[in-house]
Amino acid sequence: MNLKLLPGWPEKLAQPKSKNNNLKNILPLSPEYYAGEIHYLKTPEDAHGFLSFAQQRAIGYGAIDTEYRFQNESFHDVRSLQPLLCSVVLAESIENQIQLYTAVFDLRIPEIIEILSQVLKLPICFVGHNLKSEFFCFWQLGLSVPPMIWDTYLAEKALYLGQFHHSYSTQQAQNEFEESEFIKEAKELKKLKFSLVETALRYGITHHQARTKTQLQQSFLHHPIEAEFSTEQIEYAAEDALVAAKLYPAQVVKASVSGILQHLTSVELPWVETNAQMIWNGVKVSHDKGQMILQQAAERKQHLENILKNRGLNNVSSHKQLLDFLLKMNLAHLFLKNGKYSFDKDNLKELSHIDPVIQQIERLKKANAISANPILNPLLVGKDGRIHCDLHQLGADTGRQTSTNPNILGIPGELRPVIIPESGYGIGEVDYCQIEPGIAGAIFNNQQLIELYNTGDVYSAMAKLFFEDSLDAGTLALPFDEFKKQQSELRKRMKVCTLGIIYGLSIPGLANKLGLQPYEAKRLLQKFMDMFPGLQQSIESSVTYSTMRGYAQTHTGLRRLRGKSGPADNKEKNWFKNYPIQGSAATVFKAAGNRLAKLYPLYQAKLLIPLHDSFVFEVPLEHLEQVAKLTEEVMCQTVREHFPQLRPQVDVNISHPECWNKEGCIDLLERWELEI
Repeated sequence: MNLKLLPGWPEKLAQPKSKNNNLKNILPLSPEYYAGEIHYLKTPEDAHGFLSFAQQRAIGYGAIDTEYRFQNESFHDVRSLQPLLCSVVLAESIENQIQLYTAVFDLRIPEIIEILSQVLKLPICFVGHNLKSEFFCFWQLGLSVPPMIWDTYLAEKALYLGQFHHSYSTQQAQNEFEESEFIKEAKELKKLKFSLVETALRYGITHHQARTKTQLQQSFLHHPIEAEFSTEQIEYAAEDALVAAKLYPAQVVKASVSGILQHLTSVELPWVETNAQMIWNGVKVSHDKGQMILQQAAERKQHLENILKNRGLNNVSSHKQLLDFLLKMNLAHLFLKNGKYSFDKDNLKELSHIDPVIQQIERLKKANAISANPILNPLLVGKDGRIHCDLHQLGADTGRQTSTNPNILGIPGELRPVIIPESGYGIGEVDYCQIEPGIAGAIFNNQQLIELYNTGDVYSAMAKLFFEDSLDAGTLALPFDEFKKQQSELRKRMKVCTLGIIYGLSIPGLANKLGLQPYEAKRLLQKFMDMFPGLQQSIESSVTYSTMRGYAQTHTGLRRLRGKSGPADNKEKNWFKNYPIQGSAATVFKAAGNRLAKLYPLYQAKLLIPLHDSFVFEVPLEHLEQVAKLTEEVMCQTVREHFPQLRPQVDVNISHPECWNKEGCIDLLERWELEI
């Protein structure tokens, strides 16, 4: 490799070496050699030269991007991923100008991988767009991820959270099918909006391979492992890293001005690695249990289809047939919401007690969904014998996670027991107890709500206070566990009222959930609000200010943008109330998960699933209780650090570590079988 030396060094090197020569073969390298060109590093000597150069210069930050293929081309299994190239761009400030140095490492050469690992250990921030792909490549090679990262994809999603919500409103949908299609289009639109090319354009940065990006990206997915790379492929590999490097300074400034920089660096960006690690870990699915539930679902479907066909309903998946059938049954009006008929699973379940035919429809739809659930598809099992679903950070505008391929966060409870641990391991789950009412009290500074939350069972405490005049002294003195059993209906009313306030439940909605007349529900809600002086005013003030400034925000400053101007409609007012609570709960949850991800390897434990407010983990059986206790402590400590006035509690579920289960119930499959 021909290196350009700084002036004076050729003459000095030509002089005879003295016995006390301390040069030790480390030569100052000129930045001109690496500046403005792409260097393809396909020998260890070339790679070491770039590493030496990086160690000599005052590098401010770096950018990375990887190209890879899959051994299993039937689907993109992260465990069959084969890394091919890693582009590294180093940025240095020279006379207030950023100079970029670009190299492309050939990852098919083991000696080069070791040198790359040293580059990634440089004490600088490494930038990339959707870094989980880079992390998968590094883990496949046995490398650690850089300790400081900035994900331009995730940062852009945070900066524009909620911004594109109204550009694909489903209000015009006439039925559930059209609404589903609108949602699909919305997801594709969001995906495009946050692509590297579109993101860069918002900052005035051009991606020089934009027109051929998809084609070039696909060329790596099918690239023969030993084949040479074309000049165009190498230039494309470098371009993604170069664009991310140019994007980083402008995006940091925008995040700072938008007030979310601290949130990003302390919570959201560390969660990028935590989230990717859970995808990488995956879950093991029992083939035998899967086959059993498929057989049960088939039998149930046949039974319920025969019943409903005899009553005149041939296809419960047809919105039109279902509507016509329920109109004839004089039941359709129950499903009318905001001028549209909705037959989703939650609505059907909520109304199933009204008429046996609604229950039969709900159960048939559930059987259809279970039998078609991708978690039972053996073709999705990866090279390591586990299923690796996609977990989407900030997938929902609330700041919560979403998941696809399969949707592990949305699988029915009956399917959870098919997820089992490896031999010698157990599965546990630790869940925050009633965290949102506590955070609501802290966010809206309502001391009464905080005190009730700190009792340990906010809904039972509310019920005792609310119904104090109608309950005897013995009942009021009951421990919460016993009160919950004996007065479940009273407790339920308090829970529905609380969540109704948080989620903006209407009076008719409250009446429907509690089986009351609207006037009774209105009176109940008013008395409930009287227990919390000032809460209603705080909530309404929050809505007013959110409307005026154009966003609601969490306690760490993460914003959910309106996406439109003018007066807020009812839907917006509802999430203006809810987002500060739910978004703050999501923030605390991620902060706790980031800590657990660092501590779990000490016990050979793995985070598996981030389910709303609970962590599902897998751990050697001898460490099960210890890791459950550690998880409890970390989760509670994290809440107290964010909200010192709260005394949080968690539910620990390790009673049946042989499978994932809810509250220790491992017989959900058997119960489901007996439901008919």
